[in-house]
Amino acid sequence: MTGKRADRNRVPRSFVGFMNAYLISGGDDQYLNVWRKQADRINEHRKVVDGTASTPRMYGDQGWYSYEPGDYNLNFNEIYFLSMKPADRSRAENTPWFAFLEGKNPEFPAKSLHAALAHIRKCGESIRADQTTPETRLADSVMDFNPASVAALIQLMEGGLYIQHPAWAKTSPAQGGALLFCRLRYFDPEQRRAGIPEDVAALIHSMTDDSVEVTLVNLNPSKARQVTVQGGAYGEHQVLSVSDGKWKQPVNDRSFTLRLAPGAGARINVAMKRFANKPTLDPPWGRAT
Repeated sequence: MTGKRADRNRVPRSFVGFMNAYLISGGDDQYLNVWRKQADRINEHRKVVDGTASTPRMYGDQGWYSYEPGDYNLNFNEIYFLSMKPADRSRAENTPWFAFLEGKNPEFPAKSLHAALAHIRKCGESIRADQTTPETRLADSVMDFNPASVAALIQLMEGGLYIQHPAWAKTSPAQGGALLFCRLRYFDPEQRRAGIPEDVAALIHSMTDDSVEVTLVNLNPSKARQVTVQGGAYGEHQVLSVSDGKWKQPVNDRSFTLRLAPGAGARINVAMKRFANKPTLDPPWGRAT
């Protein structure tokens, strides 16, 4: 403790509620526009601090304070992911994942997976080296040792947004209250379970407002595999068609099932209408095309 006042802006955390509303409303843009307008209002109060254009993060009895360099564009990563509008992209961060999806960072998949494995190893070592006892450690201190590392898998396999508050980037697995927002979700139709089938690998290369490009591969050299691919975490995206550039298969359903021959794979384009369906937790058994 330094004795200094800590300016903690907790308002951005509430954005997950607006994301949830966006999901169940079928993509009603009014829930995002509230945050765009708020950012605009805050940016109207920018001023130069120590030679750098800065914007406030806090407001009190004396007005705006706690200025930080740059514009106030918090939550625009999430806003852009939902809207896919160029105007929102211009206010979002230039993250390594966004750069990869835009074809500018081809090394990202390997680097992100290596970083995730390094994080797991480091946390494991920290847990084994920890000398504290339940009576002497803080309730939330174990968050520093959390080996769960799912961001790379969510981004690379599902085209999903890993929602995390910047202040908790090193200690928190994800921001509380957030649902899973992703382009694709996988099911095993033979085992009747959620999750990608054994031996099947997936990598999402790019995403647009109405499509996603993904490679699916069966790593088993002797057995065929089936994978059901669903549009969105809750079937909220309607899959219109699937194509590999040579053939095109109409789907017009929440999901489709692909058979992968032994050792086979394909890079396919999945055309979709996003947020066209009422979200559901029902599995796709019996309705997969």
